Amino acid sequence: MRFLYYCNKENENLYGKTNIDIEDVLKIALSGNVKRVGEKIGICINSLLRENAENDNEITVWIDPERKTVTVKRFGYSTFQNKWITEDVENLEMSRTEIETLLILCEVIQ
Repeated sequence: MRFLYYCNKENENLYGKTNIDIEDVLKIALSGNVKRVGEKIGICINSLLRENAENDNEITVWIDPERKTVTVKRFGYSTFQNKWITEDVENLEMSRTEIETLLILCEVIQ
């Protein structure tokens, strides 16, 4: 899984492309560190990002078994909009195999 992330370093906003191994996401989920919203399962993956990446945001992989979809969302406070926002991460790349693996995981942990 790959996507664009923000890195706040010395008052600079830098951007980078991360490469997250799906096995690491599975380890977090199987440790029990998941959120449940209705049928959806959320897995926070900030610990898999490099230091200083997304410090003020929470990056969560959301699995929806009913719709058979996987999304990656950023949740944080927008000083520009002066409110809390949730948005899709930019330039998300996931293989069909990664999506299918996460959907199977959702069945296992439910």
